Amino acid sequence: MSETGEGAEPMSEAFLWKNVTRKEGRKNVMDILRGVPLFESLGSRYLRYIERVLHRRTYMEGEPVFRAGDRGFALYIIETGEIAILDGKTGKEITHLREGDFFGELALVSEQPRDATAVALKESHLYGMGRADFLDIVETHPRLGVLVLVNLARVIAERLQQASIQLKRLTETGETDRGE
Repeated sequence: MSETGEGAEPMSEAFLWKNVTRKEGRKNVMDILRGVPLFESLGSRYLRYIERVLHRRTYMEGEPVFRAGDRGFALYIIETGEIAILDGKTGKEITHLREGDFFGELALVSEQPRDATAVALKESHLYGMGRADFLDIVETHPRLGVLVLVNLARVIAERLQQASIQLKRLTETGETDRGE
């Protein structure tokens, strides 16, 4: 192939669009949002509104995303990496989150202090959506806000149901930590 490009095969349209919509090594934000239960039922137009308010940040291994006691102000979506959610009192790992998982969703509707700590287990790229940005969406696009709030309520209900089942199992087996 010459420096002028003569004799080169024409670039495919897919190749051109891939480079425009996706940076090297990064996933398409719209694809990530479609995989998050809060946003999975939204059409492309609504997803673009959500995408506009997301902030991307890199956390290094061992760096906290937030600590127990911090005021909640954002929801986080893991683009790449791994995050451990640790019990705020014991430091024991509650759950291990990976690419595509999300956490901190209660912060969208409550300023209550966090009861857990979130720490990057390796270099992690997260998207965050702050409460102020979410409330702005609710105000300027009420239908979108309602759809996200309904999905949020469903996710919270599912998590509460799972926690209730786990608590029942622990209570039945006598494995509760009574501070003894």
